[in-house]
Amino acid sequence: MQFYPAILGSRLKEVWHGTKMLKDVPDHRLSPTIRHNGKIYYVNELMECTDQRWFIPTHWLCKGQGFVALGHHAWLTDLGLVVEQDKTDFLDTRNS
Repeated sequence: MQFYPAILGSRLKEVWHGTKMLKDVPDHRLSPTIRHNGKIYYVNELMECTDQRWFIPTHWLCKGQGFVALGHHAWLTDLGLVVEQDKTDFLDTRNS
């Protein structure tokens, strides 16, 4: 069974390929977690990357032999946490 949408570029041969799973399926119907290097990560939970950046994933996606997260970058400032909510970006978990 396939529990995560997959990013395969221009090849679309299964229902979980491409942007349909990101746009048409409600977030609560997709898998809420992944296990990476023995640690469990959840959607909508602040995560610290290895390069001192922060990220809030909203979706987990398969890409190659690993996962990428779609979500929002965040920064710690003197006033607190600032989240870039008007823009989503990808974070490759293989490098973070």
